[in-house]
Amino acid sequence: MRCPQLRSCHGRLAGLLAALLAGVFTLACGATPGAPAGPAAAVSPAAAGYLVRGVYGKDGSPDGHSKQMQAGFNTFDVNPDRSQLDALPAGAKAFVWLGGWKKDSCTFERDDNTVVRLLQGIRGHSAIGAFFLGDEPLVSACPGGPAKFRARTALVHRFDARPTFTVIQEYDPRTGERFPYAPWRGTVDIIAIDVYPCSFANGCNWNLIPDAIAAIDRLHVPYWAVLQDFQDDYYRLPSAAELAHQWQLWRASRATGYLVFSWHWKSTELSSYPDNVAQLATENRVPFTTTG
Repeated sequence: MRCPQLRSCHGRLAGLLAALLAGVFTLACGATPGAPAGPAAAVSPAAAGYLVRGVYGKDGSPDGHSKQMQAGFNTFDVNPDRSQLDALPAGAKAFVWLGGWKKDSCTFERDDNTVVRLLQGIRGHSAIGAFFLGDEPLVSACPGGPAKFRARTALVHRFDARPTFTVIQEYDPRTGERFPYAPWRGTVDIIAIDVYPCSFANGCNWNLIPDAIAAIDRLHVPYWAVLQDFQDDYYRLPSAAELAHQWQLWRASRATGYLVFSWHWKSTELSSYPDNVAQLATENRVPFTTTG
C-alpha cells in the first residue's frame, strides 16, 4: 500500500567492485548507464553498509521529511523529480516512485518512454536509493505481470544500477492465497512484503509476521519488511507497544531493511501520536540485526 506522496555513499567504482567481489547487491551513488539488464545488475544498500530505514508519506514540515529524519528514518518516498531529490535533508536517500501498476489493464501507469524520460531527468543523483515499481500487483489479476516487472527492472538498469523493488501483500484478495511471493522472484531486485497485523475487527494477529517470514525465506531472495503504523476503515493504528512487537518479530527474519507505512495516511498523521513517534525513534536507533 502506498500513499500518493510519499546519502552513506560509495563511489561508482567502489560500488561496482564490491558487487563483483561479493556477488551480491551493493549500493552505488552514481548511475551506471552500461549496467547489464536485469536484477543481477542491481546494487543494494545493505551490502554497502546502508540499512534502509524508510517511511512513506510526508510529515508536514517545510521539506516534508525533517520530522521523519529526527525520528531516525533515512529513506523517503519521493517522485522522480530532481527538485524533490535536491530538497531532501542532508544525508537522506529516496525510494523513487516510478508509477503505479493498473490491475484492470495489467499495464504500468507510465509507459516505457515516459519512464526513460524521467530516469534521464534524475540520472546520477546521489540521493537515489531505490526505484519503486508499482504496488501490490496480483498474479491472479495479471498472469503476465511478473514478466512485465522483470522488463521494467531491465529498463531501469539501462540507466541506473540501484535496485528496483515492489511491494507484495501477504494475501491475494481474489483467491485467498496466503503469501503469494514466489511468482515475483527475479522480477525486481528486492521484494518488499507488507504485513499489517492489527485491525479493528481482529485485534493483532501476531502469527502473520513469522508466517510471512517463513514463506519469503524459502525463496532465498533479498527482501524488505513493510511495517504497519497507520489505520483506515479496516486496519487499526498500532499502539507503541504493538509497534515494538512488530520490530521484535521482524528481527528474527532475513530482511535487509524496512519501510513503515505510513506517516500520513487518510486522516491519520503520526505527528498527532507522540507515543508512536517516540517508539519509531527508539526502533530506528536499535541495530536491525536479523538472521540474514
